Amino acid sequence: MTPAIPVALWAAFAGHLLVLMAAVTDSVPPNTAIVAAIACSIIAVAALTELAPPDVHVRRAVTALTGGHGVAAATMLAGLAPSVPWSMPLAGLAAAVALGVAGLVAVGRASPVNRQPRPLTMAPRVAAIALVVQVLLQRWVASATGLSMPLRSASFLAIVALGVAQLASLSIIAVRVRPRWAIAGLLAWTVGWVAITADLSSLILWSFGGPFPMRLRQLDAELVQILATVGGLAIGAALVTLVRDVRFRHSAVVLLAGYAAFGSMAAVAEHRIGLATDFPGITVLRRDRDLADAITAFALAGVLWLYWRRVAASDLPRPTTQGQRA
Repeated sequence: MTPAIPVALWAAFAGHLLVLMAAVTDSVPPNTAIVAAIACSIIAVAALTELAPPDVHVRRAVTALTGGHGVAAATMLAGLAPSVPWSMPLAGLAAAVALGVAGLVAVGRASPVNRQPRPLTMAPRVAAIALVVQVLLQRWVASATGLSMPLRSASFLAIVALGVAQLASLSIIAVRVRPRWAIAGLLAWTVGWVAITADLSSLILWSFGGPFPMRLRQLDAELVQILATVGGLAIGAALVTLVRDVRFRHSAVVLLAGYAAFGSMAAVAEHRIGLATDFPGITVLRRDRDLADAITAFALAGVLWLYWRRVAASDLPRPTTQGQRA
């Protein structure tokens, strides 16, 4: 068990509990509560999959907990449909809270291991590809005119699916790396992800015949941009600390500096959009924000891809003496 696993499970349990209380008291909209609960379930599943207790019975319990979180997330996801009663996602959310308690008990029976974390191979590559494809798809949907409603719905669903892949991959990265502050970065990224995905869920329901969302963003757009930038910066910096190669570190630091700079520019653009009153000025600011968002996505994807290439190169088998002579 790596040191970040208990922190991630505690964070997921606290998130589920807070979302349950907010949902029962109607403090947040239903779609926001469901998306936030699903995000916590993704983090919990990522932490449980990295937990490998030696005891067979505990290992089976961890597998059952992982499957339980998946079933609870599917139940909560079904609550986004207008015809599904609100009691169904509430039951799934309550089950997720109970599973969180059981997961903490399972972690208490596992022993920490002070060793070098295993190299990440799949998660950085998946996150990098999802970041690039998502930003390209977002720009295409924003610039395309005359899209049919089914095609627009499919585009929104694809953007959400790519966001889920990003969150799952970054959760695995944050749980696997040694610095615990990577979990703080993951939580900051998750807040931004929840705000964006909740907006997309409202648009998806509208495209399928639901009411038009009168208010999309539940959080301040500038705050969402800042949290996402800080979260990605923390996770990228945690990856940089795992590799001692000087050339990789220099390239990654340059990309992270560009990521932070253009993320700050996007946050400033969001602030200016909120203050602007003329339509031409808002159009120009939105174009600048979209460009800065695209550059930040490519920069973070570059860091993740560089790390994957470095790990893949180090895992390649070295040629033998006979192979060199041949």
